[in-house]
Amino acid sequence: SCLGYGRGQHPEQPEFMYRRDVDYCSGAFLLFPRQLFEQLGGFDLDYAPAYYEESDFCVRLQKQGYRIIYEPESVIVHYEFASSGGFEGASKLQIAHREVIRQKHGDYLAEKYPSKENYILSARTARKRRRVLVIDDRVPHVELGAGYPRCRHIMQELALLDCDITFYPLRTSYDEWEDTYRTLPKTIEVMLYLGKDQLEEFLESRKDFYDDILISRSHNMDLFSTIAHRKPRLVGHSRIIYDAEAVTAKRDVMQMHLSGKKISSERERELIQNEIALAKCASTIICVSESEADLYRSSGFKDVVVLGHQVEIAAGSKSFNERIDFLFVGALRDDNSPNVDSILWFEREIVPELERLCHAEFSVLVVGDNTAPALRKITNKRIRFLGKQKDISALYLRSRVFIAPTRFAAGIPHKVHESAAYGVPVVCTSLLASQLGWHDKQELLVADTPEDFANQCAQLYEDKLLWETIQKKALEAVARDCSNATFREQIRRLFD
Repeated sequence: SCLGYGRGQHPEQPEFMYRRDVDYCSGAFLLFPRQLFEQLGGFDLDYAPAYYEESDFCVRLQKQGYRIIYEPESVIVHYEFASSGGFEGASKLQIAHREVIRQKHGDYLAEKYPSKENYILSARTARKRRRVLVIDDRVPHVELGAGYPRCRHIMQELALLDCDITFYPLRTSYDEWEDTYRTLPKTIEVMLYLGKDQLEEFLESRKDFYDDILISRSHNMDLFSTIAHRKPRLVGHSRIIYDAEAVTAKRDVMQMHLSGKKISSERERELIQNEIALAKCASTIICVSESEADLYRSSGFKDVVVLGHQVEIAAGSKSFNERIDFLFVGALRDDNSPNVDSILWFEREIVPELERLCHAEFSVLVVGDNTAPALRKITNKRIRFLGKQKDISALYLRSRVFIAPTRFAAGIPHKVHESAAYGVPVVCTSLLASQLGWHDKQELLVADTPEDFANQCAQLYEDKLLWETIQKKALEAVARDCSNATFREQIRRLFD
């Protein structure tokens, strides 16, 4: 049948806002090359005066190897049934011409879904492909950091694998469509405006629809597993994949120690095991590093894979002498976050020592949302807050040294990979170096005390030979650890 999918509903509902292959598009607005139209003999006159002629034409196009694409950004005003004398006349023509297309294209129609309401969701796309639901906090704009660039890369690679993808932002469900599809491919269905309160209802409406459900971050897995445990039928045959992204309990334990809170080793193990146990409903677990993957393997999980970051080398041609200033990149929204602690520690305890050691002029450029109240304590004029930036490539390419004074964290620091890929050598803590598997005086410089951190920063900022050595080795490490080919191959293995 010719069902008007979405008829009577708002065109900006999420399910109508993504681009996809369809069986046919309405003749009310169907765009194609005139030469192709003439080549196929135009519309079949057996459907005159109207109805099913464009369906027939689209079927013939597909038999010639062409695809029919629904484009949500196309907008027209169409007066329904205006050319056929109203609904009654149109209905008679539709019934008659439906029989015509059945006779002409029975072979094509035999491969399609039956004309029943419970098949509408499946039939809205022309080709039967692997269906994947991805659940994360929010639309993964790169400038947000915090694992979102990696989420974006995962979905980009899934789109290249020719999967039908739905993305469900669980925590921050509102976004602008223009911004959403600047970040994600337009072929991904993004379920804006629903959020965590409507997740269960959404899963009910899409029961047995997805081949794979990928849930990222421990708090999202906690919510999903609670629903799945209460109503297992909502999961159905879907393979559940848990993208641990980072074992956050380890970070929380570090923060407790740093703030002076006493916590026993037994309690530490309990917190980590409680987080790992969230994966029990998953058949596959994705970790960002081998060390975190070993935590799951040692707890009895069999199918554990490592998927790190995908980073393009973009070092540019600017030399040591053409670069200036220190650079810090990270979201600074929460007083209790690793990033806010990092910049406060750097300003309070490292900058005074750096001013004494460093003979060259410098500023510390801080990029990222800087709304955390604690940042008001920062008074040193060398710290320059630039706020959130859509594109920070120019800042990377003009900066001499990247700082990552992170004292508690989990996962793998994407910002270190990214800065190294832009040719900016890094000074970081031993925590981040161990997460990366990189080494002091090879791919970066490492320090943990304010005095040592300031000394490493001053050396890297003023020693041209050291700077060039670290830059070269870091670029080699990024090419080895974060190659597009490696990332793509791992995604292909997961979803092939």
